[in-house]
Amino acid sequence: MLSLRRIGLAAGPLLALAVFWILPTRYATGPDTAVEFTTAGRATLGMVAWMATWWMTEAVPIEATALLPVALFPVLGITSIAKAAAPYASDVIFLFLGGFILGLAIERWGLDRRIAFFTLRFTGTRPGAMTAGFMAATAFLSMWISNTACAAMMVPIAISVASLVGKARAGDAGPGAGEGNFGTGLLLAIAYSASIGGIATVIGSPPNGIAVRFIAQTFGNEVSFVDWMAIGLPFTLVFLPIAWVLLTKVLFPARFEAIPGGREMIADEIARLGPLARAEKVTLAVFGCTAFLWIFGEPLRAVTVAGAKPLGGLTDSGVALLAALALFLAPVDPAKGLRAMDWE
Repeated sequence: MLSLRRIGLAAGPLLALAVFWILPTRYATGPDTAVEFTTAGRATLGMVAWMATWWMTEAVPIEATALLPVALFPVLGITSIAKAAAPYASDVIFLFLGGFILGLAIERWGLDRRIAFFTLRFTGTRPGAMTAGFMAATAFLSMWISNTACAAMMVPIAISVASLVGKARAGDAGPGAGEGNFGTGLLLAIAYSASIGGIATVIGSPPNGIAVRFIAQTFGNEVSFVDWMAIGLPFTLVFLPIAWVLLTKVLFPARFEAIPGGREMIADEIARLGPLARAEKVTLAVFGCTAFLWIFGEPLRAVTVAGAKPLGGLTDSGVALLAALALFLAPVDPAKGLRAMDWE
């Protein structure tokens, strides 16, 4: 079964290419009449062959195969992503779908914990610096995955750090306002920085995408990924330090110095994570390519080769779906047939 899937994985796109090139550019509709067989029409039949092959061999999850038209029709010039997605939902829904799948892959392979602990190793173990590290890591992750999921990932790490503070200072006169303030401020910092970071990108929070679609439908102005970041990212960079000052200096000041045993705890956690596993490298590569295409999508769509724009149909939603498909395709343990993401 595994070999059949591998054969089907390669056979799908190869068969699509073969169908596209074999089909004639014109076909007869009568004794003396002929009709042009358009590039889009031949590409559509090629996609039919591709999808049929993947469905029959189950080369990738059948649900993931069903995403191919929405992801590739715009790239192949068959139709726009809005028209391809119209029978199902607004194309912004597929932007979130791809973003959520990317976020799930980050969670699945532990990249969130690695980012958090490496950030803490960089910031140090003073309470203010540690809170700043948590806020920076949370805001960065929240730019790419939902605020709620991001907060849910970071809270257990924050609780373990707060518990470490309590244990390390248990020999003192008892937990005082400093420890209580640190724990309260840290948890609130995660909540606020998830919301602040989620404003930086279109996929950071569902209301962002809804706003983009509302602007397009009401005013006819398309807001690209970079257009949104031009406003959202400065907002995040301004309000994150403001939130940190309010939480650590005004509302919940922690009245103690560096956390005892903090560096050892962070070092132990990083050592426990070990070197980057193959699954993490694959997920990180897909994440990096996706972010690159989102950020530089505008100039890439304008690139002209031999009078044509090969990436002219590439949209933010399409990039998100291509990222999701890449995760369903990328092997992380070929012997077991395990890939970076599965439908379950």
